[in-house]
Amino acid sequence: MIDERSPLATLLWVDEQYHCDESLPDCFGDSYLVALNPVFRGVRLTAREMGVRFVDRPDALGHRYRSAPLTALAAILASGTVPYAGDVATLREIAASGVPVAADANELRLFFSGHVVMHESAHLVADRIFSEVLRTGPDIAPVEATIAALLGEAVANTTETLGGLHATHGTHQLLYSWNSLSSGKESTRAALRALVARHGMKIVFGIAMWIYFHQNLIAHTNACPPTYMAACGRSVFDGTDVPAADRQVAVTTCAAMLELNPGARETTTPAYFRLSGTEEDFRTAASLDLGDRDVIDALGIAAAITELTARVSEWLVDPADMAS
Repeated sequence: MIDERSPLATLLWVDEQYHCDESLPDCFGDSYLVALNPVFRGVRLTAREMGVRFVDRPDALGHRYRSAPLTALAAILASGTVPYAGDVATLREIAASGVPVAADANELRLFFSGHVVMHESAHLVADRIFSEVLRTGPDIAPVEATIAALLGEAVANTTETLGGLHATHGTHQLLYSWNSLSSGKESTRAALRALVARHGMKIVFGIAMWIYFHQNLIAHTNACPPTYMAACGRSVFDGTDVPAADRQVAVTTCAAMLELNPGARETTTPAYFRLSGTEEDFRTAASLDLGDRDVIDALGIAAAITELTARVSEWLVDPADMAS
C-alpha cells in the first residue's frame, strides 16, 4: 500500500485527478500539465490534430531514441511518432516501498529521468508548419532544410521556456521540470513574465524564436548583430503602435535573458548535423552574415516565424490570465 504521507505519493495522486483523453497518464505530470498549462496543452492538441502519435513501446524507434536520441529526430519527423517511456508504475512502486523520496524538483530530476514528449512534439509541429511556409531566397535555398531544422529547435526551446512562465508555484514547477528540458531560472521567468505583462505572450514568443534561432546557429556567442535585432523588432511588432525604443528594450531584454547552454550548442548541434549527414550544410548556414539585412531577408525566417506564431496563437495565453 502506498504511504499517503509520502510527498511522491501525493504528487502521483494529484496528477491522476487530471487524467483526460488527451493526456498520457503513464507519464508523471503529463495529465496535470495538459489540464493546467496552456502551452503544454497547446503543443499536445496541435500535434494530435496533425496526426502525431504518442507511443510507449519497445519498438525500433523507441530503442533508437533511448540509445541514440540525436539520430532519431529524422525518424520521428518522418513517422509522425513521439516515443516515450512511461514512469508512473515505477514511481508508484517506489512510493509504496517506504523509501522516503523528497518532493524537491532538483532532487527528483537528479535521480529520475524526465520526459521529452513536449520537446519532440514541438519539433513535429514546427516541421509541419515550416514545410508549408518557410521560403528562403535562391542563395539560401541549398541549406533551407538546415534553416528549417534550426528554426524547429528554436520553436522547441521557445515553447518550453514560455510554458514555464505558467509554473508559478511548487507543484507546477516540479511537474513542468519533469516534462521539459528547460524551464529556465526563476529570475529569468520573472523578467520574461514582466515583458509578457507589457507586450503579451505572442510578441515575446516571436522574439524568443528569433533569439533562439540565432543561438542555435551561432554557437560561440549570444551577441546578436544590431541589424538582426532590428529585423526581429520590425517583424514581431509589425502592425503595433509600440514605439521604436520600447521595441528595442523588449528585444534586448529577451536576448539577455534567453541563453542555451554554450557547451551543448557547440557540441550537440554540430553533432546532430554530422550524424544526419548534413554537416557541410550546417557549416554553410553558420557562416552566413546575420548582420547583413539582405541575408536576413533571404533566410525567410521573418515570415515563417510570424506565420507559426499566428497558427499557435491559441496556446499563447498570458500567465496573468490563468486561473490559479
